[in-house]
Amino acid sequence: MILTDKELFELTGYIQGSRQAKWILENYGFNPPIRADGHPSVTWHQINAPKIKPFNEPKWGIAA
Repeated sequence: MILTDKELFELTGYIQGSRQAKWILENYGFNPPIRADGHPSVTWHQINAPKIKPFNEPKWGIAA
């Protein structure tokens, strides 16, 4: 189910769609698609899914 405008506001604390999208990127690590009205299109599954840990690059300086 896609979040409503009210739910997006409650989640992010912002009304403006571009700021909501930036907040989602900063806190959830993905760029949401933007709807025709300028707000992000996000599902509850995306919000409730566990965050994926970023891949850690090897520390070649230590190995050398």
